[in-house]
Parts: sequence; C-alpha cells; structure tokens
Amino acid sequence: TQYRFYRKKMMFKNIAAALLLGTSSLLLVPKTDAHFFWVNVDKAAGEVEVTFSEKAGVPDGAIQHLKDKIDGGFALYAMSLDKVDSKLRAPHNHGPRRTSLDWRLEDERIVGSLPKEMEASSSIVVSGRMDFGPFSEYGIDVDDLQQHFSSDQLLNKKTPLKVPAHEKMKEKPFYMEVVGCDSEVVATVHGLSTSTDKETPISVCFYALGGKKIGCEDAETKDDDAVVARLHIDAKLGGKTTIFAKTRAMFPSDGEKGTIKFITVSAEYAPECTF
Repeated sequence: TQYRFYRKKMMFKNIAAALLLGTSSLLLVPKTDAHFFWVNVDKAAGEVEVTFSEKAGVPDGAIQHLKDKIDGGFALYAMSLDKVDSKLRAPHNHGPRRTSLDWRLEDERIVGSLPKEMEASSSIVVSGRMDFGPFSEYGIDVDDLQQHFSSDQLLNKKTPLKVPAHEKMKEKPFYMEVVGCDSEVVATVHGLSTSTDKETPISVCFYALGGKKIGCEDAETKDDDAVVARLHIDAKLGGKTTIFAKTRAMFPSDGEKGTIKFITVSAEYAPECTF
C-alpha cells in the first residue's frame, strides 16, 4: 500500500514538472508543443469550453494542476460587436462592452455560459486570460507570463474586429484574428506597437481540432501595430471545421525582465470562401 501511494505521489509530481518544463521549453522555442489554454464555443448550447492541453481544443486533466492559480488569475469574457441591445454597449456608445462570464472548473476543462442578452447577437467574440505572474524557473526569467485565448467562431466575417477606443490607447490590446477558407488560413496579430520583438519575426502556428498541426508561418508587417501570417494548405481540411492558431510576443514590464504573452485563437474554417 505504501509503495502504491509512493508511485502515485511521484506520478503527479512528474506530471507537474513536465507541465513546467513544457511551458518553459515553449518560451525558448515558440514552435514547440506544450500546454496552452484553448477556447471552443457552442452557440446552440450557449456553452463556452476552455481546455489546457497540448492538443488544441482537447480536454486534459492537466488543468487540475493549475487549480490554485486559476482561482486567482483566470478571467473569461464575451463581447457583442453589433447593436442588438443597449446593455451590450459601452458608456457613451464608445463601442462594444466586454461582459464577464460565469465559469466553473470541471475535471478536464473550464465551462462557461454565454449571457442570454447575446442570444440574438450575430457577431460575438469570446476571450480570456490566465496570468501566471512572475516566472523564474528552468532558465526562464520574466516579470510576468500571460496566456491569452479567444474565439472568432461566432464572429461575423463582415464585422471588423475593431474597437474605436483602441485607437486612443498608448498600449494597444494584444489579440489575434484568424480566418480560414479554401486553401489558405490567415492570422492577423494586433497590439505589437510596444512589443520588444522588433528584430524577431512573429511566427504563427495553425492546428486542426484535435491538435494536428497544419503548419507554421512567419508573419509579415502590416502596419506599425500589426503583422499578418498567411499559410497555404495543399489540401482542403474537409468540410466546415474548427481551426486554431497560436503565437507569442515579448513586451516591456514595470521591472527589467519583461512580460511574455502567449495567445491562442479558435475560428471556423470553410471549404469555400464567402467573404
């Protein structure tokens, strides 16, 4: 009995160590597979699912090892981009208002619900973040490590993902738009005007639901705040399906070590382009 208890204890200890090593390896090599937060939205059910796993969008019990951190550093939001309800608008009509979502941690995932007032909305963005705070282990030393995640699955492709208030901000929000159809998937990464990665190309990796890598591509400059990564795919991904993308960037911090931000995005792929 004591031996079985010892083996179980060591198993969990090794899993925790693997998660940390995986995360810090990813900091060194952006294209390395490691555990990330991914969000998947089912509007028909009104459900938002967030997973923490190597395989994009696949539930993984590893999320339980972050329970204490999740309780204090996790946030989940939804934002409607059309004018279906005045309750969804920011004060003085300065663009859409971000609404905090209720959520709960289950065995292998975090589950949230879309607000009822968004049921009639034709264009919704779901987003969230997990702030790990200072990270100084396994050769990595930053003032703050953040994982951001969002879903463009309910975003109307004819509705630009643009908030007027962002133009007045000195430090723009860090986010990514993803679209995919026919033989191309495209990611536009915003909020890089204050990034410290000026000499390092931003690389974006794309995945199919279940974690199969579609490919990675270095992004090209769009303007002083955004870059675009375009990946040509030799074969279509079948019918309509969910795709994912991830990238990372370094930013200044109040300290001297900087802040590293990772971001993942889910979106809908269509075999034919209609936009």
